[in-house]
Amino acid sequence: MPVQLPLVGLMLPPVALRSAASVTALWSFPDLDTGTLCHHAKILGHAGEHFVDSVLLRFGLLPLALPEHSSADRLVLHPDAVLKLQIKTATAERGGAWHFNISKGYSHSPGGLRPYAASDFDLLALVVLPENVERFSRDRRPAHRILRSEIAGLRADPRASLEEALLSVGLAAPAAPDDCGAPQGDHALIP
Repeated sequence: MPVQLPLVGLMLPPVALRSAASVTALWSFPDLDTGTLCHHAKILGHAGEHFVDSVLLRFGLLPLALPEHSSADRLVLHPDAVLKLQIKTATAERGGAWHFNISKGYSHSPGGLRPYAASDFDLLALVVLPENVERFSRDRRPAHRILRSEIAGLRADPRASLEEALLSVGLAAPAAPDDCGAPQGDHALIP
């Protein structure tokens, strides 16, 4: 087994860890009060983005993270196109549903909340983080919701809404190979 020998004089930089109180607060997710959810909204949003990454990677699509303040969260490499994906994460159920506001900016920022332009993203991923499900869509309405009654269907077939969303932008779902050992051709994203 190869071993990396330590480099003489190499000192790793100190890692700034979140306070123990922050880690303890999130450890009880999803059973958190509204204040705690709001306080940790940014990190929970990142969790939703990484959940979508996991789903896309499982189906052979490569997501590429975009810098903060970009009009989309990810570029998704499809065999026939590069898609801009916006991801929204909900963490609390309200009235039997999880609600999503599809706007950019923050309510307390100088620019406030603004609608997305048509060119800002191609697809939308709505993540219900406490249930570990997502729904993909092309629908640009300013408000969306996922009902509690939809959760079982989204969990049973996590690829269905992705395929439907891809078709809505004129792209077929990547075909499954006939033989797992056969070469994937020029369009393979993940070897």
